[in-house]
Amino acid sequence: MPSDIPTPHRTAPAPAGTVGLAPKVRVALGRFRVVSLIESIALLILVVLMVIRYVFDGGNIAPFWPPIHGVIFFGYFLLTLDLGYKARWSPLGTLGIIVAGCIPFLSFWAERKVHTSVLAGRKL
Repeated sequence: MPSDIPTPHRTAPAPAGTVGLAPKVRVALGRFRVVSLIESIALLILVVLMVIRYVFDGGNIAPFWPPIHGVIFFGYFLLTLDLGYKARWSPLGTLGIIVAGCIPFLSFWAERKVHTSVLAGRKL
């Protein structure tokens, strides 16, 4: 039987750059990256709305957004804990990434740092 024919028990090859990662870490990193980018954008939207509301006296133009952002941040919080546990980060490193998700623009940098660190096998 030729080796290039896929069989049900074979798994798909790992994406480039993730070959040394355990599958559970690779999956957790992918989920973290998606929710981290969504959270970063949601935080910027929230900041813009707050500036319009309090600096320009724009009123409560989007009363639905803060609760939506809260749900997104809670997902970010849980997935950061999940990745931190699976990648064996220190509690302080995990807390640092969670706090970085609360600061506009720093959250984009933190996502990039987490991605490069996990791929390199470094712990936070």
